[in-house]
Amino acid sequence: EAALVNYERQEALARAINDPALELASLMARATIHSTANFARDESQAPALLERARSLARAIGDQAAEANLSWTLMLNNTMSGGDVDERLRLGERALLLAQALNQRELLAFIYNDLWFAYGGAGQWDQALGALQAGEVIARELGNLPVLCENLGRAAMTRMLLGDYSAALAHIDQAYALAEAANSADFRGLSQAFTGLIHMDRGELERAINISEAALTWGEVSGNVTVLIGTRADLARAYALLGALERALPLAQQACQASQGGFDLLSPWPQSVLVRLHLMRGEVAEAAAAQTAAGDYREVQRRASFIPTMWGNLALTNIEVLLAQRNFDSAHAEAEELLERFGACQICFLMPEARLGLARALLGLGQHVEARSALHTARQEAEALGSRRLLWPILAALADAATQAGAAETAAEYRQAELAVVQYIAAHAPEGDLRRSFLALPAVKALTHAA
Repeated sequence: EAALVNYERQEALARAINDPALELASLMARATIHSTANFARDESQAPALLERARSLARAIGDQAAEANLSWTLMLNNTMSGGDVDERLRLGERALLLAQALNQRELLAFIYNDLWFAYGGAGQWDQALGALQAGEVIARELGNLPVLCENLGRAAMTRMLLGDYSAALAHIDQAYALAEAANSADFRGLSQAFTGLIHMDRGELERAINISEAALTWGEVSGNVTVLIGTRADLARAYALLGALERALPLAQQACQASQGGFDLLSPWPQSVLVRLHLMRGEVAEAAAAQTAAGDYREVQRRASFIPTMWGNLALTNIEVLLAQRNFDSAHAEAEELLERFGACQICFLMPEARLGLARALLGLGQHVEARSALHTARQEAEALGSRRLLWPILAALADAATQAGAAETAAEYRQAELAVVQYIAAHAPEGDLRRSFLALPAVKALTHAA
């Protein structure tokens, strides 16, 4: 808000002293603020400012401004959930114009933000290629904020593609740069997705500690990704430990934050609320929350570069259908989702979707097909290193083996499941949270049987 006031004063000064270049700089700066991920985003104001900037740039013959205009239009398209093909066209036009004039700093921004366009189209290899080109320029210029954001996006992409080790290595680099730049914003943003990886690995203490630290930095800087997304993911971490009384207020706060001018991210915490209702046995409330969140396909269309959001909304849709015992619909939804994940190489959520498919098949009495899906899901979860998912997959395999009369095989699955649960317990925070995890009915039943 302070920056916008400052740029408005700049425009007034520019008009008073008849300096069109200064006026152009003011218009572009305000348009960029209104087009990027912050609570001052205003997708309706940005186009008008950009149109004024375009006229002014042409009047004074500022060719360099054209690249900046196309880049900012791409950002506005992204944050308003616009057409992905148009986003690609704008981004690649900005790139060509900036290359022709050798605008090095702007090139770094454009390469970074082409991630929205390529990721939105499911072209994650090209997204990584653009980030690598932007990283080279940012290092050359010594631009720490651009470099930090670049590495953070590379980390998220590696996570989505299933390479957790590479993702964590990028995160470590990004956080070190945030420290070097003394940036609260990037301290939070660089750790925004780290909790998800540790939660998936069954390392809940690390997931919670890192997410809470990121949230502290996010509150200092007003970072929307952290205040909405990371806060919602933190709620999931508490829920996995059985601490629903801690999880629910966090999810509600994340929903409130998304209603404060950044509704593009609202499905992120809404899907967590759906899961919390299901964990409390509130199927009707979960279904209502799912309906309020909207169709995940529309969310994917608007924000396809955030699979952690639209993918989890799709997964909760399957979970609600399973809770309602609507196995035919759950089966169809799981099949479609697996195709969508496969089309854009989203390995991160694949085993969870396949587990949903297996549960639907079991509900339909198709036990052979269900066991096949569970075996594939187990392989995918093991390849990721996801103990969070390996636990319910092994439990389902044990149940299926028991139903088939294969007691020895079922015992082997139970033993493997117990090892996963013991790891999660050992890596949960000491005290109340570890006790709440050990008190979960599924955990008590497993440890009692052992």
